[in-house]
Amino acid sequence: KFTKVILASSPGVSDPPRSAPLKYIPYMMPLGWNLNQRYWVDWAAWKPDPFRPVYREKNFLNTWPSRFSYHGKSRFVPLVNIRYSPQALEEAIKLIPDGARFFSSGLFKDVRRPPRRIKAYSDGIVHDWWLNYWTLHSIRYQLKLCHNHLNKETKRLLEETSPEEDARRMVSNYDEYRMYVDYEETKLARDHRSRWINVHRSLQGMSTKIKQSNEENRYYAHKKKQDEFWSARKILINRVKAMRHSGSDVSSADLPVPTFRIRAFELE
Repeated sequence: KFTKVILASSPGVSDPPRSAPLKYIPYMMPLGWNLNQRYWVDWAAWKPDPFRPVYREKNFLNTWPSRFSYHGKSRFVPLVNIRYSPQALEEAIKLIPDGARFFSSGLFKDVRRPPRRIKAYSDGIVHDWWLNYWTLHSIRYQLKLCHNHLNKETKRLLEETSPEEDARRMVSNYDEYRMYVDYEETKLARDHRSRWINVHRSLQGMSTKIKQSNEENRYYAHKKKQDEFWSARKILINRVKAMRHSGSDVSSADLPVPTFRIRAFELE
């Protein structure tokens, strides 16, 4: 009765008929039947997803781990990439007019650090390299590094004469030159300030507490007076009731309260 009929299946109405016979079918592809990875016929072998742009500003490689872009504050990129030989550094020093006075008398300290909004840029050793802050201090650091390999006059020219040789500030490689921070006084001022801030905060809290406790004290004094009054009144009422009950006729003239209505007490 129920006969399984297998009809010839067409590809479907969605794809149009082809005018030419097929050149390639999926299993002839190098990766088999998987059409999502076709690298031979597809003109964009390097572009797996046709709907994703090729240039991505933050792609996987330069976002994680951050090796090409987006470095944190601690990233240090040397502005002077060239590592000069001691002889080249000596020639560069000879380039400076009055080079001996430039380093020994601290003239190099007059070259100001450019402001932060100006991008740090260094041209290396060019005709006026001692006027560029970053080049100057990079080369000075290289001079410090190769100090043993310099000749005598260059060493004499580079020696820094500081009046206090024993009390000299520690410097690091990553240092802002000519910046003096008075750590002791600043710390004194800062913790004095924070102490007074804390004092005022606690005083603020204490004034609130004092206000509340004053209100409570006033309320409790008032309530004590009230309670004393009502308890005394109750005692008086009970005594008057007892006297009336025992048969003695008490008038308001006999009682210590001048305006005293016995009828009102009897109603209670």
